[in-house]
Amino acid sequence: MQQRDWAGVFPAITTPFRPDLSVDHEALTAHVRWLIDSGCTGIVALGSLGETQTLSADERVEVLATCRRALPSSVPVIAGVAGLSTIECVALTRRAADVGCDGIMALPVYVYRGDWRETKAHYSAVIAATLIMSSGPAPRERSEAGRARPCSTGPIALAPANLCTSL
Repeated sequence: MQQRDWAGVFPAITTPFRPDLSVDHEALTAHVRWLIDSGCTGIVALGSLGETQTLSADERVEVLATCRRALPSSVPVIAGVAGLSTIECVALTRRAADVGCDGIMALPVYVYRGDWRETKAHYSAVIAATLIMSSGPAPRERSEAGRARPCSTGPIALAPANLCTSL
């Protein structure tokens, strides 16, 4: 599966918990299967604004592994990658690949807002942790006349060529 083939709805999901605050993997399995059966075409687990930061590193990986096991390999599972440090994000990216995730949704480091140089270094390190670099065509957008043209990325163009990447 190539990232360029991804299309449709990829909802960012919440993580279900049991009354004892452990992750409810059975409910998670049922939920992601229901989403795909209902027409979604991919899943984004571990989004950035919910419970993810309350999970341990091992719990995060288990959430990703549960999603991957629950769905056919033709359904992309995207790992939300966010943390308090670049090292934490790089580690999660590698572990996401190990459990079979197809891509990442990477965010800047939490709490600290760096300048462009620091942000670029963060994303470059996370991208370098991916196993398969995207070799698809450059992203395209539509001009006012409706013709496809390369996306304008501004300073982000200085980042590695695989900034849009899959695992």
